[in-house]
Amino acid sequence: MREVGSSSFLARYSTSSCNINLHKRSSIRTVKSLGQQSKRARSPVIESDFYQVWSSRHFFSMTKPKVPRMAMILAACFQNLACGGLIFGWAAISSSLLIASNEEGGPALSRDAVHRLFVMATSINFTAPLLLGVLLDAYGPRFCSALSIFLVGAGFVLFSASSPSLPTHLPAVILIAFGGPGVQSSIIHLSNLYPASKATVTSVITGSFNLSFFIFFIFDRLWDRFGLTYQEIFAGYTTVCLFALLLSLFLWPDRPFSFQEQALEETLPDQLATARIGPIRAPSVFKKTSFAPTGPPLAGGSRSLPSARGGSDSKDKNAKETTGLLGGSAALGRPTSQGGSWEEEDIKEASFWAQLRSAPFLRVTIFIVVASFWANFYIGTIDVQLADNHMLTPAKQNFMVRLFTAITTAGVLGIPVVGKLMDSYGFVATATVTVSMAVVYSLGILFEQTHGGTLPLIVAFVAYALFRTFLFTYFFAYLADALGFRFFGVLAGVSFLIAGFAGLLQSPLMEYAQGDCHLTSTAVPGCDSGKWPRLNLYQLLCLALLYLIPVLDQQAASKARTAKQAGDRRGRGGEGVVPRLPYQTASGLRQQQATYMGSSDAKGERQGKGGGVV
Repeated sequence: MREVGSSSFLARYSTSSCNINLHKRSSIRTVKSLGQQSKRARSPVIESDFYQVWSSRHFFSMTKPKVPRMAMILAACFQNLACGGLIFGWAAISSSLLIASNEEGGPALSRDAVHRLFVMATSINFTAPLLLGVLLDAYGPRFCSALSIFLVGAGFVLFSASSPSLPTHLPAVILIAFGGPGVQSSIIHLSNLYPASKATVTSVITGSFNLSFFIFFIFDRLWDRFGLTYQEIFAGYTTVCLFALLLSLFLWPDRPFSFQEQALEETLPDQLATARIGPIRAPSVFKKTSFAPTGPPLAGGSRSLPSARGGSDSKDKNAKETTGLLGGSAALGRPTSQGGSWEEEDIKEASFWAQLRSAPFLRVTIFIVVASFWANFYIGTIDVQLADNHMLTPAKQNFMVRLFTAITTAGVLGIPVVGKLMDSYGFVATATVTVSMAVVYSLGILFEQTHGGTLPLIVAFVAYALFRTFLFTYFFAYLADALGFRFFGVLAGVSFLIAGFAGLLQSPLMEYAQGDCHLTSTAVPGCDSGKWPRLNLYQLLCLALLYLIPVLDQQAASKARTAKQAGDRRGRGGEGVVPRLPYQTASGLRQQQATYMGSSDAKGERQGKGGGVV
């Protein structure tokens, strides 16, 4: 067998009838015979060499995970639950545990101090991913995850050690908020362990973030029902952080799991043939990289692929049937100026600066900045808004705040919904539904403030929970699908950095909108109820403008479709290639594949040749 090497990389492509192994050697050689490939692929020497060399040099970076992949997904969800989004459950303790006196077991903070802590924490939480993203890209998931969890645990230790003489609340919440994003960013790549269900697994991992909102709710119950002090509660939680840290050290790899490697390892010829691998990839704006490892051209001047269903001749009919899937051209491209072939533009392989300036990145960044700002603003001000409004009694207000935390945590139930949306309808539909949930929750809050009643609040809470679940799941899935994992950590960090700086505007907005009725336990005649209805109207209009994002995405899809059709008319569409249009679903791709494969087969028979060229 002649083998192709590329920088200590070994990929194995297995099918029902032939296996191809590529391994690093001192020189690059050319493949002469697919029959020799198949024979050499079954050699135990190659298998032994693979595991000895690869495992010894990259113990945490093997293609296959060290433990069952389901166990790794469960461990990832536990880490995200325990450490990922703790700060966003702030509302559960902001009006109870945190403002309780020292005699009652609380830190005796004022409402304004609690709000300032939350604003600083959310800003730090959104700026942290940039630095942690650099660490993730440079040192891998294991290091980034372990460091992030360590910071979260250190924050709990510091908060438990605070006292009136040594107030360490601010640095403590900064550490807790800073470490959270690194926990989630370090586990996103685990969705690649399930190539055929990537969208759903991504939704499960990111959705478990919502469950962490419930942790502070448990803190509140431990303080209220069992009389534990905040020092005891926060110190005790460090044991949970320690367990999560051990999981990172022993389970996570030093490099992210690759979608292509896992797809090749799965050996799913039927799914390869029906374009169903990785449904999260279906709505992408950009072309999908070939599953076949790239290498220098074959002797004939092109890189031919074996059939996924059998056979070893590039002229075999089955070879033609898989060309578009394993090495098809992009849907997004442009005709070359010299003519001939269609020029593929894969932004996943572009430089960092090219990805940073790309239209998909700009759109999703605007989306996450605006949406997350208002989502976080309500968490930090819900108690003040209810108290200023005085439509409910103080006891009812506390109940509604706790109900808000519980319903927000239950937003995790929306994970299958958002996964189904992305799998079946694409990102345009998902973004549209996400904005719609934001509009509904804004309307519910506005209605309660002007007309009163608990029903509008409950509707608003449910819509908010779904909105928040959809928002972050959509962001991570869209970013990973559109731009890949090459600079995923840094790009996500840039988006959240902008959102973090924008979050600093929460304090002046609260100063503008709040009154003084929240300073008393009962309504005092003549107290100022603030300007919350006006501010929430501004929020509604601002969120409604986000409908422009899916509209722009759809326009980008239409332009790519038009460009592809123009290329086909010029004879540059490629033979045997299934061009996947932006935001196209898996079922739509299969239907288009049948059309293109039929026309390609007919053309190949007329010209007396088979298959396409990768």
